[in-house]
Amino acid sequence: MQGFTICLIGHLFDTQAFNQTINACEENGVNFRVIEWAVGNSTQSQTSVSIQCISEHEHALDTTRAAIQTICDACGVRITEASGPAFDKKLLRKLNADHVN
Repeated sequence: MQGFTICLIGHLFDTQAFNQTINACEENGVNFRVIEWAVGNSTQSQTSVSIQCISEHEHALDTTRAAIQTICDACGVRITEASGPAFDKKLLRKLNADHVN
């Protein structure tokens, strides 16, 4: 099990950066979970979200991370490293089961 955890900071909804990030995960077969949200409450406030991306396939993770970087660069969203719960096979089985329903 492999993965990475990142925090996106900026106008995630106005720019569609969050939606595009989730789409990049789905398109590459990478499971994800939102670890933490801090939603801005005005047009001047930024939103931050920590996302954990998980896969058994390193190439899928690399491709997804590059796509997220491209999306964030285009949208003016900052990416920082973040932390989250450990990855394990039990989690991946649960995430996969949730996608089947």
